[in-house]
Amino acid sequence: MEEQHVKRLLSGDLQNIPKLPSEVVRIFLSSTFGDMTAERNVIVDELEPLLQQWCLIQGLEFQLVDMRWGVRDEATDDHMTTILCLQEIAKCQELSMGPNFVFLLGQRYGYRPLPASIPSDEFEDILGSIEDLKHHQLLEQWYKEDNNLVPPARVLQPIGGIEDQEWRYISNQLEEILRQEADKLFKAGKMPFKEWQKYFTSVTEQEIRVALDVDNPNNHCLGFIREIVDLYENLDDTLAKRFCDIKEGQADKEAKDLLDQFKLEFVPTVLSNSNIQRHQLNWTPNGIDLESKVHQKYLQDINAHFLTWVKAQVGRAKKQSENLDLANDPLLSEVIHHANFCAFKCNTFRGCDETLQEIFLRIVISEESKPLVLHGASGSGKTSMVAMAAKQAKYTHGMNMHVVLRFLDSTVTYFGFLDQLEDSHRAYKCKWLPRKCPKGVQIILSTLPDMFEILDRLKEIIVDSNCFIPIQPLSEGTGADILDHWMKSIKRKVSNDQNEVIKKVFSKCPQPLFLKLLFEQARRWKSYDEVSEEELASTVREAIGLLFERLERQFGEKLVSHALGYVTAARNGVTQDELQHILSLDDEVLDELYQYWPPPDPKEVALPPLIWARLRFELQEYMAERQANGRTVMTLYHRQFTEAAQERYLSTNARRKHCHRVMADFFSGKWAKNQKTLHLTLDSMTLNPFRMVPQQPLTFQTDYNRRKLHELPFHLTLAGEEALEEICSLVYGNFEFVNSYVKAFSAQLMIEEISSTLKVMPENHKLRLQLELLRDTLRDLGRLQGLADTSETEFNECLKPLLMSAWEHCQNDPEPLLVPMRGSFPQPGGPLRTTLVGHAGNVNKIHVNKNCSMLASASEDGTIRIWDLNTDETIYILISGSNHPMVDTFISSDDEWIVGLNSEGVLHVWGMNTGDLLYSVQISMPSSKHIGLFVTNDSTKIICVTESHIEVYNIDDGGLLYSTQTTNDVLTCVDAPTTADVISTGTQRGSAWVWSVVDGSSLAHIVPDGTEDIGRVMVMKFFSSKNCAGLVYATESGYVIFAKSDKSAEKDSYGIKKVFHVRSTGICKALCVNRDGNQAWVAVGSFIYCFQLNDDGDEPTYILKGYRTEILSLVISHDDKYLIAGQINDIMMVWLLM
Repeated sequence: MEEQHVKRLLSGDLQNIPKLPSEVVRIFLSSTFGDMTAERNVIVDELEPLLQQWCLIQGLEFQLVDMRWGVRDEATDDHMTTILCLQEIAKCQELSMGPNFVFLLGQRYGYRPLPASIPSDEFEDILGSIEDLKHHQLLEQWYKEDNNLVPPARVLQPIGGIEDQEWRYISNQLEEILRQEADKLFKAGKMPFKEWQKYFTSVTEQEIRVALDVDNPNNHCLGFIREIVDLYENLDDTLAKRFCDIKEGQADKEAKDLLDQFKLEFVPTVLSNSNIQRHQLNWTPNGIDLESKVHQKYLQDINAHFLTWVKAQVGRAKKQSENLDLANDPLLSEVIHHANFCAFKCNTFRGCDETLQEIFLRIVISEESKPLVLHGASGSGKTSMVAMAAKQAKYTHGMNMHVVLRFLDSTVTYFGFLDQLEDSHRAYKCKWLPRKCPKGVQIILSTLPDMFEILDRLKEIIVDSNCFIPIQPLSEGTGADILDHWMKSIKRKVSNDQNEVIKKVFSKCPQPLFLKLLFEQARRWKSYDEVSEEELASTVREAIGLLFERLERQFGEKLVSHALGYVTAARNGVTQDELQHILSLDDEVLDELYQYWPPPDPKEVALPPLIWARLRFELQEYMAERQANGRTVMTLYHRQFTEAAQERYLSTNARRKHCHRVMADFFSGKWAKNQKTLHLTLDSMTLNPFRMVPQQPLTFQTDYNRRKLHELPFHLTLAGEEALEEICSLVYGNFEFVNSYVKAFSAQLMIEEISSTLKVMPENHKLRLQLELLRDTLRDLGRLQGLADTSETEFNECLKPLLMSAWEHCQNDPEPLLVPMRGSFPQPGGPLRTTLVGHAGNVNKIHVNKNCSMLASASEDGTIRIWDLNTDETIYILISGSNHPMVDTFISSDDEWIVGLNSEGVLHVWGMNTGDLLYSVQISMPSSKHIGLFVTNDSTKIICVTESHIEVYNIDDGGLLYSTQTTNDVLTCVDAPTTADVISTGTQRGSAWVWSVVDGSSLAHIVPDGTEDIGRVMVMKFFSSKNCAGLVYATESGYVIFAKSDKSAEKDSYGIKKVFHVRSTGICKALCVNRDGNQAWVAVGSFIYCFQLNDDGDEPTYILKGYRTEILSLVISHDDKYLIAGQINDIMMVWLLM
């Protein structure tokens, strides 16, 4: 793909969107119905699994479309079989990588259907040439004029409740009349040959002609022509009559002549001899006899040539594919997908010019801008509006504008449907949304008004009513114009009476989605159909309900409910092939389907392709395509459909579990090579067939099986508690799966998979500890090493098999690896809860807010991150506008303010509600070394302490309230309690001071004995409980001093209660005290020591080890639940205090 084209695509240009290379080999298999059973069976039974496996290895999906497999005959109530077959051929031509059509021709011309419709003027010519009044009346009875077609046509009526034998008699009469009159008109020069053909041509010939009517058919089509040389000499054999056309007990000469003309004259002129395989056989009493060596070789030759040809044509297609490189570029693939979706939405867009104009008037690119939000009811056309605005942006604001499209399911960024984001990363909070955009950038997004409180949250963040544009209902005139445009696009219209009914119903719900549903009903109306207002819905949800009811009546409740249930229950949608295979594993669907006739082959049972094609044809207008894991998947195209399907088909826990269980079985490959019992209740029959579903390897030749990796954990997690042990054996305890998953996606996504499973796993489940350990191990890779030497039996279900497989992988890996020969990490378990990773530099300071829900971390990378301690997710990444390292941070007690200080002495204040930087102020003593930063308990003042001064600022505007010079001794550290207006400072000489925040006066001076040996104060913690106040500080020489005072005591009443000595080579850099003031945690080097302040001992109670670098910061949450340590690298570790 040319670089210039790539640039245009990335800039949002919707012209000449490149086509992504196909990911499917889809071949339509065409033949007559009863004489090619042996050939079709050997292809389906033996060849199709080989091609599926070969294509899987190539990273492709193989689909064999055999429309005649599994059905009784070709006569159907709605006369749609031929149309559906031709549509399937077109679909194969559109989708397939290389080959798309294979035909089998023998000596049977096959079924010649009645035309489903005949142009009215042509039909009048036929009626005019009929002399027999009864023939005239029969045609008038079965072909009614539909003036809603443009141009008008006579439409063959549904068979209805007529018995098969009676319909066969009627259809034979109709065929004879039409052919006789068409022949008369043709010979008289009153009917063109092309029109004459439709009365005489078989379905098979129609299929082959359509398939060959393409450029270079030799690259896509293959034919097998079989001749049984002595067939007509053996017509006394009843079976032989199935292999040719019979009329009145004799060979049908007309059909034979038509077949010979087609087979011998037409096909060779279009297809080369190398693409036509000819075979001659002799008749046997068994027809194609599987016991005959000659016939066996014939069938083997078909499969061998078929297989070789497919491989060659797929290879050729890959080499000739212009955009093959796009398949390996996930960014471009995703951009193309969203561009196609945008173009599709624009093609169906009409009206709403005023709203579009309003959007463009509010786009700001000449200065800073705020996001624009489109909001409206579900089905109001928000997505189409966003798409049209994106398309027209370049023409409205200049071709140099770059448009970034993102449909969830200068530069303008368009986000469609925020309400369809997942909330696993707190997306609904909209913390990720920039409040202001730099010059030349405009964000436009859309959402529902009442979904997940997103709109309310946006209004809190973007405090400007001009940034919100409501989507108004459609006017009657606009609705009529849209409906008329849609009708013209399919060459149909509605009668005046029908149009009046549509107007009345549309006035009740003037939304684009409701109009679309009305259109899908109206397009089926014939001009002679009577329609009443009462039989139509008045809301979108009612209309969807009526649609589902119609489909259930037409195809069966089980098939429709389960098919839509699977689509709705899927993680990101399912491919067409996946859904067909999943339905083939569903016993309830097959039991309903085969209640009237048994499967054609009791050893192999699946959903008949024709049944699936019919249902898909009816559903296609309500499905959307999207990219997921390198495949094109189907989803219900609007939220309203999804919600309606969930309510109707997945409302019970048992039904949801069933869906996820069947889908898990498919993605695991459980039944690819195994038989699955099927009970047919009506016939009291039990079968044990193969279900003809593909294998599911973890890897293909060029990529991973991303569909299996992504879908299997999801469905097993939701398949019920009984599936939780299976998820450990197949997924989390399977090294090959975990290894493939991490390489295909990331360790972070695997962590999220495990977290999702833990959410539904009972607290007392025996596997819970192992999954928690595995998740934490992936957060800090390597901690499982200690498990290798344990003899614990409770880890046998998941972790032990995982480690053993990992060891075997290391032993067999051809690449050189460094494998530890003994345990080099701490034993598993313990209080470590999580590891927070995100900063790109040292973590200098961390602070937990008062209600223990958030953590602020200041880093050398110039940012402050706000973390959610419940989900371990980043809420904000706060940037000050400069790249200077952040040295300190603090969250106010009311959670309204975030304060940070950088290395240049600039104080920054952000609003917690929006994440916006409110102001920055230079402290008055920037050259003096920074010691500490705090916000008073009433959240009104900022305290900034340097080595010589205490400065207090007004938090509202950053105004300096006062600055106090402290002592002659240099200050080295500082701390402030959360419940008192005092601070404490440590000095170079090892003493400590307590100061008033109100006026900056000193309240106490603490001087331990032996000051000359104790060294400078490195870190301190002041605490204040109900009955007393105190402080703990650590010195450079390893001493930890605890001083305490009664709350009612006067100035200078603090007394030293205990002195601990930490004998370590490191220097104490961090210290914290629990809420009750009876326990101190001291970080020295890479160790954390715990001291009890109120007992008689002077040795540490606990020593936490396992850190690989020096600990710079240490805090304990206000509820004493978490201990968080920040290291000299970019890692923070969160310990759960038991």
